[in-house]
Amino acid sequence: MSPPTAADACARYLRQLGDRVRLIARPYDSRPEVDVALDAFATAAAGFLTSGQEQLQQVGLSHRFHFGLVDGALGRKAASEHDAYAVGDIFAEPGEAAASFLLFTQPFARDIFVAWDAMLSRRELFRNVGNPDDESEMSSLTSSRPRDPARARYAVDQALLTLHFALLHEFYHVANGHLDAIGGKQEGVRLHAVTASDEQLGAGANLYKVLELDADAMAIRHLTIALLEGETLVPHGLFGAASDKDRFRHLGRSVTLLFRLVELWRRHVRLDYTEKELHPHPDVRDATLRAYLRLNADPEDRRSEELAQGYEEGQDDIIEALEVMVSVRRTRLDEVGGGQAFEEVGRQRCGSNSVMRLAGSVGSRSSTSLR
Repeated sequence: MSPPTAADACARYLRQLGDRVRLIARPYDSRPEVDVALDAFATAAAGFLTSGQEQLQQVGLSHRFHFGLVDGALGRKAASEHDAYAVGDIFAEPGEAAASFLLFTQPFARDIFVAWDAMLSRRELFRNVGNPDDESEMSSLTSSRPRDPARARYAVDQALLTLHFALLHEFYHVANGHLDAIGGKQEGVRLHAVTASDEQLGAGANLYKVLELDADAMAIRHLTIALLEGETLVPHGLFGAASDKDRFRHLGRSVTLLFRLVELWRRHVRLDYTEKELHPHPDVRDATLRAYLRLNADPEDRRSEELAQGYEEGQDDIIEALEVMVSVRRTRLDEVGGGQAFEEVGRQRCGSNSVMRLAGSVGSRSSTSLR
């Protein structure tokens, strides 16, 4: 009998957990325009992991990877419906090559698209993209897809770039030996992006924060090389005619929004104090990547400072957008008498109220304190 594929091994792993969580079979069904993009991302992720597996083999590491979307959270009592995981296979048979699984919950992936849709469907935000005057005013209660086709394409491209960074972050947890670092070579180690596994808690906050920042830096290094080599990365020409500085501005927007979404989702899970302290604050993650790019973005051509400045402008764009959202949100909540209707519309139109909470929870300029 031939050994199981990485996909088979992943399905086996989830069955052995008690059959509570399953891989989501395509096609999806609830938001067609998002599901098509998720399908494209899943295909691209599989291709990337195949390439990553081959690269590891060139340096003498035999490892197999599988990416999947799962229909529920793994593990702990304080589980979040929004989470991403790097998982070591605990159920491998003797003689099987090591396997690791990079898993996103469906709400984690889908709400990244929802967040970008929400921002690009507001005429006050990202005025330099497409025709913003076709969009709703910020004070409108409803949130939908952008009306302007160029802005709708931009939202999809930015969501895919956000997911690409998240995938690379989890991949480098595995490739850089972080599972071994916190698990002491034990099998079945698992890292959670939003909540925390027993292994993360055992490692302690100081070590784990270093590993998180290391995975961030490796992911941004990977994307820096890809951008400077002219890789397309996303389907709708986001980087096609853009200058290198503008490409890094787009990248700064994607990564900065991801860090704030993760912080939002963490705040809405019942976590113990030690679990809350495990992950670096998004301001720290922002500052670390800015510093990394200033030193390393393109030192040979002496453009690192220029590219880091573009990235920082993208960070500012997201912080400013969230400040606008929270300012209008507070005014509108006063008008509707406490905001119950506002939150209800967010749930009905977005499929989640994450976007509505995002502005209120993490729309601040505290990141400037670390510059």
